[in-house]
Amino acid sequence: MKSTVRSTAAAASVLLASVGAMMVTTPAAAQSRVVVVPAPVHAQIERFVVLGPLERGNVARFRLHATPGGEAWVALPGLPRERLVESRPGVYEASYALRGHGDPGLFARAVATFELHGERLSARAEVVGERDNQRAGRDVSPPQISDLTPAQGERVSERGWTRISARIGDHGMGVQSVLLRVDGRDVSARVRVEEDLVRYAEDLPSGRHNAELVVRDRAGNTARRSWSFDVADSHRHDDRHDR
Repeated sequence: MKSTVRSTAAAASVLLASVGAMMVTTPAAAQSRVVVVPAPVHAQIERFVVLGPLERGNVARFRLHATPGGEAWVALPGLPRERLVESRPGVYEASYALRGHGDPGLFARAVATFELHGERLSARAEVVGERDNQRAGRDVSPPQISDLTPAQGERVSERGWTRISARIGDHGMGVQSVLLRVDGRDVSARVRVEEDLVRYAEDLPSGRHNAELVVRDRAGNTARRSWSFDVADSHRHDDRHDR
């Protein structure tokens, strides 16, 4: 009987020791997990235009270029506000027939309001002339941005220089300007644009980094891509490997 009691007590001791080891090691394992937090997207208005000509019998078209995924509307003096519909990413539009709205000049006093994640911005309308209107009417497609390097969420371990690149294109009047921000810093002055390829390189420290590329074409259409990637500190590992 005493032998049975001792065996049971020994087994219980082993079980409690195993449970204790699990309780000790679990927090350490949890602490080793990497939690990826996406970069915040802020509200931004690039341009707000009204396309004419603003004459009775015509249709006035409002076009707002802003951060994709928001809510937008336009307010006119003495008229109910009208929602701007996101017809494609980052482009919000609405149309008004000028026949029954009195003075066509009031459309030049329109104000657009844009809201995203609790941020609210507003902008007054820029009246686009007839020549620009015809040009914009032919080219309403934003530029294309693809082949981001490093890719979203990618972990790179390059020694010295981290290379950031993207392919851009425009099926309309062509690209007019390229803006690149890295961790909120405008680095466009050091960006190389070769045909359809945008290139930039920097000696970035280890950790999470955010990049934002804004491309505008000659018709005023804007495309924007934001992404994040990680730079690994591989120097110490490489030094040991080289020995």
